Amino acid sequence: MRDSNLLVTQRLPKGDQVEKLQKDRSVFIFAGKPGPGYEKYGKEAKIQIGDKYMDLSNVKFALEESRRKLRPELQDKIMIALKVDGETNTGLVSDIKQELREQNLLKLIYITTPGNALESY
Repeated sequence: MRDSNLLVTQRLPKGDQVEKLQKDRSVFIFAGKPGPGYEKYGKEAKIQIGDKYMDLSNVKFALEESRRKLRPELQDKIMIALKVDGETNTGLVSDIKQELREQNLLKLIYITTPGNALESY
């Protein structure tokens, strides 16, 4: 069950080694162009955490807030789930990953859909 509204387009790449995610300790970062109804925010890819678009400079604060919302025993075991539209610029993904490194959030998972990675989506 999703606890936030999806504000960005999500056509995920396919992966053939897919596992079930433990959502109790996961924080989702969505990246993609604004979805239907949100075109007023532009055509460039955006970062979404929770129900809000974020600038890269605010990602740190949003992740700290998300970490505090987890149960205390899971706060040190936090995993970042990066859910990126297949047409999103790689530079944005690199910037997000750099921000995560600076916060020592090194457990990163890329969300995909099941299928052959060599097929088009």
